[in-house]
Amino acid sequence: MLLLQLGYLLKDFAKTHGIKGFSGGDVGFVVARNPDTVLAPDISFVLSERIPKTGCPKFFDGPPDLAVEIVSPGDRPSEVEAKARHWIGCGASLVWVVNGVKKTVDVYSAGRERRTILLDGQLDGGEVLPGFIATLREIFEC
Repeated sequence: MLLLQLGYLLKDFAKTHGIKGFSGGDVGFVVARNPDTVLAPDISFVLSERIPKTGCPKFFDGPPDLAVEIVSPGDRPSEVEAKARHWIGCGASLVWVVNGVKKTVDVYSAGRERRTILLDGQLDGGEVLPGFIATLREIFEC
């Protein structure tokens, strides 16, 4: 449900603002070659100017601009943090790690310290989705 709720908020924002590039978890991102390394976040967003004229491919060359990872019950905190930092290291501009149990979102971006947003806080789209704001209560309402 959490994936659907956040996906809906992002998709609605993108549609309302005429922003193209929103994706669910059905796109793989090739973040390294020889050997190929393909990652797929739970939710991703790629700025429209980076999308090929032929449309969004099944495998995208390079990282998404925004990668969203939803923490699963069996995930270890150190592994989740390493995954988020890996996305940033591969060139993603923004990573959100959403924890439904703690009801927090950890925000990662290049050159900045991790920021944790608590339930009474707001999540924003930064430079990737300027103007996007959602309260964590809105995200976790399901």
